[in-house]
Amino acid sequence: MFKLFFFIFLSLNCKKEKSEYLEKNYSEKNYFNILKEHPFKTDKEKYFANLSILNLNLELEKASPEEKKIKLKELSKLNFLKWEMERLNTYAILENSEIYEKYILESFLIELDLIDDDQIAFKLKQILELDPNKEKDLISKVLLSFVKKKSIENSNIKEKFWNRMYYFFSNSEKSRFYFAKGKNINLRFGPGVENPATGKITDEDVFVIEEDFKEIEIGKKKGKWFYIYSFETYKKGWVFSGFLEEKKIDNSKLEKIKNEISKEFSFQKIDFEDWDEKNIPKNFYGSYFSKEKFLDLGKTYFPIDESDFKTEICFKPKPDIKKINLIFQNKLEKKIKFIKLKFPNQEFEFDLDEKKIYLQEFEFLSKNKIEFVFQKNQIFLNKKSFFESDIEIEKLEICFPTSKTKTESRILLESIELY
Repeated sequence: MFKLFFFIFLSLNCKKEKSEYLEKNYSEKNYFNILKEHPFKTDKEKYFANLSILNLNLELEKASPEEKKIKLKELSKLNFLKWEMERLNTYAILENSEIYEKYILESFLIELDLIDDDQIAFKLKQILELDPNKEKDLISKVLLSFVKKKSIENSNIKEKFWNRMYYFFSNSEKSRFYFAKGKNINLRFGPGVENPATGKITDEDVFVIEEDFKEIEIGKKKGKWFYIYSFETYKKGWVFSGFLEEKKIDNSKLEKIKNEISKEFSFQKIDFEDWDEKNIPKNFYGSYFSKEKFLDLGKTYFPIDESDFKTEICFKPKPDIKKINLIFQNKLEKKIKFIKLKFPNQEFEFDLDEKKIYLQEFEFLSKNKIEFVFQKNQIFLNKKSFFESDIEIEKLEICFPTSKTKTESRILLESIELY
């Protein structure tokens, strides 16, 4: 027994040391050292491996012919194609991990210089769907980098993009929202009158992307050079701050944006903390058989054992449901029936094994979390669409199979988040 505990302790300690080593090398931009540590088992290890590959691709893109030759020689020792395949194979696993949001944000910062406009638009839409109160500093950094390097003219996401920017930057110590007062104000290629003009703006609302910290004087006005974006003409360029007036924060607009965000990301959580085993869990109805709760690290789990759907427990989410997250521990040794979505004229029955969730011919990678997103005529599972037609979302029922027996192959349901 002592040997077993010692082995477990040693294994956990090695994983921690490896993650710390990878994190240190990533912060020092030693991407080759990271890839030498293959195989990558934990989500955190895969996180650093994936980002390292993206950074190496970016370095190759920017390298001179001679530098590229040297780097490719080094990469050939690591079998770079293998690493690219490794990244493709682990990306979907990251999608269901706790660090997925941080991963897509960090990867987007790198890929801004690598991928085409269509891919950027798709990934930007993904980022705008994230809760802005989680990873707040990183999301604001990503959006600021985007507006610095790219243009935001897609009418489908432009309003949401700038609402997010207003939410992030109207609360900052120094406002980034200004009014350019005057006619034919020059936009310059760089900070200084010696730089060529790239365009002109007249009486326009602008957003300050960055500033040159050197104090100067032009026409008896003291100020700095600001790199700005015009909301009206979508032009970008450097402007002397003497032409800009700081705009007061529109509190009613900010409050409206906050309310919209709160409504979009507020959720109801169903867990099993108060469940007494003898009675059906709160919020559920159906055929219940007394179950023994599973306790782990202070959390209570509801077991779903191997069974069919002849008996089931169900709950009805709120009529305007947009998203459902299922959080669980996967203790499966084989495929079992897991969850059913029931509409008046349509039912979707899903099976789960240790790696994937199944719906007839569809397969989706899954770990310890499953996400359903409901739109007017489409349903997504873990970001992938599996149904396209009108649905009566207000009549949805969500059911789990029940059984009298305890099985070795089981799922331990921790909680259900309803957005």
